[in-house]
Amino acid sequence: MSTSAQRPSLQSPDDLVPVAQYAERRKHLFPGTESIRWFMRNHRDDLVESGAVLMIAGRWFANPQAFDRAVIDAGQRAARRSAR
Repeated sequence: MSTSAQRPSLQSPDDLVPVAQYAERRKHLFPGTESIRWFMRNHRDDLVESGAVLMIAGRWFANPQAFDRAVIDAGQRAARRSAR
């Protein structure tokens, strides 16, 4: 889990993008709408805690830097579990 000292900083609301836009940029990781939804369901606590996602006016937004870090962290944890 990332701590606030490790969290990529959010400098401005301009840094936020709708989650669908983030997913479009990362189609090689999330090829369909359901894949990013699955990832968010399964990692929501980590994503929120790390600042990777925020809910504004009832809509999910991504901090791309923090979301990328969360994806890498989740992938590393999955790889460690798989290697056992």
